[in-house]
Amino acid sequence: MSGDDGTVTPPPDPPRRRAVRGSVAVLVLTLVIAILGAGYLWSGANTTMVYVATRDLPAYHQIGELDVRRVPVRGRLGASDAVIQHLDSVLGRYTLRSMRHDDTFRTDMLGPLLRRGALADLLVLTVTGRTESTLGGAAARGDRVDLVLAPRGQSNRRYSIVRDVLLIDTRGTVGYGKSSVSFGVTSEQEEVFASVAGEAELFVVRRAPYSRP
Repeated sequence: MSGDDGTVTPPPDPPRRRAVRGSVAVLVLTLVIAILGAGYLWSGANTTMVYVATRDLPAYHQIGELDVRRVPVRGRLGASDAVIQHLDSVLGRYTLRSMRHDDTFRTDMLGPLLRRGALADLLVLTVTGRTESTLGGAAARGDRVDLVLAPRGQSNRRYSIVRDVLLIDTRGTVGYGKSSVSFGVTSEQEEVFASVAGEAELFVVRRAPYSRP
């Protein structure tokens, strides 16, 4: 701009509104990022990694790597939740009941760790007998036992012994003075039981207590 005397006068400074608006936008963006970051850290701190079944699993199935995957769950878990958080605590153990796809593995759902293939080709035989004849409730999963089949009454049958059987599960008392016990037997051993069904009483003799492989 020129004055009356011919001098040039510089224009006035432009308004600072745009600069102020830009600063506010940067501040808002910074706050949003900070909030999102805090939320992410909070959710991570309140997330627990657990192991779930990759497919439906039958009862008494020994768990392999293809049966397991690791997933996050929201919230912190306490010791009472019995949820397994380490892969080594799942692999090689076996299910005590059937599991559905994505069911979480829990310690109370699994039997003890067995050597690889320990349940291969075994049949599950569940027997109900007098508590005192099935180790009086002292039987433990993973024990090796001998099964003595004693003829009832005045039967002329001889005692039958099925040796070195894996005790898979104990279900405690199922009636007054009776307990339910499950064994892993071969097809030949199962035939021995079938041959004396209803004519013999079962006695369980511990051969060796469970030993971690």
